[in-house]
Amino acid sequence: MHLHSTDFLKLLDQHDCTLLLERGAPAGRLKQDALSLITPDGRGLTMQTLQGFKVHVEPPRAVLDDFLAQSFVVQDGPEGEAGRRVYRLTADGRQAARA
Repeated sequence: MHLHSTDFLKLLDQHDCTLLLERGAPAGRLKQDALSLITPDGRGLTMQTLQGFKVHVEPPRAVLDDFLAQSFVVQDGPEGEAGRRVYRLTADGRQAARA
């Protein structure tokens, strides 16, 4: 399943999600940033693949950078414990998602 940044933008709007950035999330022996879409009830958004598997929607970090550059998202509050940052759609982001 290959999604483009516009697809992620539409998912954020349609499901009223936020973006969660976990800085330095464990990935084996290394640490890397992890980005995911979080629903209003605090769960990670999942989608069904063509093979019938449910997978968490995890955009690449470049999507967040793109959304920030275009003012489609804004950080929602201070960085939380363990380097967690939450980003929400702006009015411009919602408008772009619906265009």
